[in-house]
Amino acid sequence: MKKNLTVAVLAGGTSAERGVSRISGAAVAQALQKKGFRVLTFDPKNQLPKFIAARNEIDVVFPALHGRGGEDGDFLYACSHGGFHSFFVWHQNGIGHAGFFVDR
Repeated sequence: MKKNLTVAVLAGGTSAERGVSRISGAAVAQALQKKGFRVLTFDPKNQLPKFIAARNEIDVVFPALHGRGGEDGDFLYACSHGGFHSFFVWHQNGIGHAGFFVDR
């Protein structure tokens, strides 16, 4: 992956696992920044309009959302119908395109 890409890290959300998601998202964002990527972090609970407005600046979305709405793929599904098409996620089998791993 080119390091001049802008990665949007989604963390927080509305599930019962919001706190864990925020911690995961912060760690992901920090690691990406250390590797030289431009990182934008959004919490879908209260920054959804800001996330949507930034879609032309975003190359890849890294969802660090846990629990319902995150791990079940619902949020990614909604994003894919809103103009976002590049999602990368971690799964127990490795890193890949979200189309293969939306429902853990």
